[in-house]
Amino acid sequence: MTELLTPEGKKIYDNAVYTLSYKKGEVIFKEDSPINQVKIVIKGLIKVCRNQTPSKPLIIQLQGEGEYLELSSVFNNRNHSVTAVAIENTVIHHIAIQTFFTLYHNNPSFNEEISRKIAHSNQYLLKQLIARSIKRLPGRVADAILYFYKLNKQSPSFTLPLSRPEMAQFVGTTKESLIRTLMEFKNDKIIDLEDRDLTINSLEILQTLSRLG
Repeated sequence: MTELLTPEGKKIYDNAVYTLSYKKGEVIFKEDSPINQVKIVIKGLIKVCRNQTPSKPLIIQLQGEGEYLELSSVFNNRNHSVTAVAIENTVIHHIAIQTFFTLYHNNPSFNEEISRKIAHSNQYLLKQLIARSIKRLPGRVADAILYFYKLNKQSPSFTLPLSRPEMAQFVGTTKESLIRTLMEFKNDKIIDLEDRDLTINSLEILQTLSRLG
């Protein structure tokens, strides 16, 4: 972030920012709580959820290093519209919302980057909404695997960041249906899967499933 700020902006940021660490499973903020700071992930991984029911939250997205948590709501709402939970040990920079807006209005490059991030986030959420509405389960599971693949810098082998119940919440299905679809992918040799360790054997087939839905 600071590389986009003017020298004066960097000074303001350095004087205002403070760092907090969160353990795996710790709530960073809750839905409907007031927005007092802008939060930037320095290290770790966050799941962003909306609580449709207390027992069945909808996981909207994962956010990692360099990402701003719920940036759109900083501009649109006084309260958080989602809940954020650390899914691994995480470090976050906090900056008061008034200071953030001072930086936003007085640093053109930073302003442009924030606007780009908001547009990208809105586009992602729209694609998610469309996918959940029209794609069949194999297409949605393929989407999730490709999403994790990109999170892991396009490595074909990685550890799934979510448990089976969490992944089902992310895909928008039941745990049983998710497990059945993953086993079909494994039996068809599209992936190898042991516990949370996944290897993509056919990226092309996953991309086709994602595209065709």
